[in-house]
Amino acid sequence: MDALRGAWLREVSRVSPEGSGASSFELLVESSKDVPGWLDAVRRSGLSRDPALGMLLVAVAFWGIGLLPGAIFAALSGDFVLAAVLGLAGFGLTAGFVVAYRRVRERWERERADEMGAWRRRLDDLRSRMDRFLGDL
Repeated sequence: MDALRGAWLREVSRVSPEGSGASSFELLVESSKDVPGWLDAVRRSGLSRDPALGMLLVAVAFWGIGLLPGAIFAALSGDFVLAAVLGLAGFGLTAGFVVAYRRVRERWERERADEMGAWRRRLDDLRSRMDRFLGDL
């Protein structure tokens, strides 16, 4: 950021440049090469990317899995109605967690693909504008 600020100040000042450094355009092009890696890091962050949703999903998973031993204990105690209720609730919450997590991951993958597509379109547009500019010189 400091290098970009320095290059920009050199380019907009009316004083002749003292030394040859990278231009702001060169710095931006160089940093744009890191965008796919940054987007991949966001993808790898998983549930920590949305902490509230992550906590909700983890809580549902723990509740779902936690009800299953209770169902087994109730069945061994002879209370089959309670065992069925706890078992169904446990399986339902666990299945709900799996479905919800898969949908969230699919949404995140679509968002990442959209972001990568938008970034590639902007980069291609910038390259074509640069080529036209250089061709007009």
